[in-house]
Amino acid sequence: MPVILNGELLSEDEATIPVADRSFCYGDGLFETLRIHNRAPFQLRAHYLRLCKGAAALGIRVPYIESQVEDQIDELVAESEVTEGMARIALSRGVGERGYSPDGADSPIMVITLGSAPKIIPGHPVPWRLHTSSFRLNQSDPLLHHKTANRLHNVLAKAEAQKLGYDDALFVNLDGHLVEATCANLFWIDGNTVCTPPESAGVLPGITRDLVMSLCDRHDKSLAEENGDIQTLAHADGAFLTLSSYGLIEIGRVDQTIIPIHELTRDLHVEWWDLVLSETR
Repeated sequence: MPVILNGELLSEDEATIPVADRSFCYGDGLFETLRIHNRAPFQLRAHYLRLCKGAAALGIRVPYIESQVEDQIDELVAESEVTEGMARIALSRGVGERGYSPDGADSPIMVITLGSAPKIIPGHPVPWRLHTSSFRLNQSDPLLHHKTANRLHNVLAKAEAQKLGYDDALFVNLDGHLVEATCANLFWIDGNTVCTPPESAGVLPGITRDLVMSLCDRHDKSLAEENGDIQTLAHADGAFLTLSSYGLIEIGRVDQTIIPIHELTRDLHVEWWDLVLSETR
């Protein structure tokens, strides 16, 4: 599968990153993952803007404007003959002197790759079982709000959950409040209200999270960004996750607690897919 490295189309064998690259050495970088449908990217602008926001926070220069990134994705998709897939944009601060100081690392590296995408059956979101992670997130950590290349909490929490037979892990913060899964934002349904943890809980502002929040208005449901805990999910009328690859994932169980199936989750899944079809037509 070909890749784009600093704007150049290369084979995987040709595309090499220096061993002194700061993203490799320290996780000093960011990434975005977005869906490709009908050979076109979905929500590229939102992903690009989030990448730029994270880069500004870290002091990393984004080497390409949005239209250039779109052109690179189009070239990669055409060369790969991919119709349905996931594009990953990785941005590193680049190579600098040995040590933590970023001084001298002023030539960022951007890599765009393609991978497979899960098959979508609209109205039938995949059900997942979640394990409450033993790793807690510090809600005061500003890096949680950016998709940095350092995701060790996510890696270890996912491994812990899979070892116990679960699909993914559910994070809570130091106050015991719900945050998100390792790769997805969290929602739960309480009567006529759709709830999601606020960013102040340590949430990564998700692209699909924003879309689903806007879709809730169509269902005469109020939307609340509020703190909850594990017991909140135990008493919920339904719960789901949002992420770019699947759109929505139905939560069927959290630890030993069964979560009810709710038709709203499936309706929102259909409407998310309609948005994908409309934008990539």
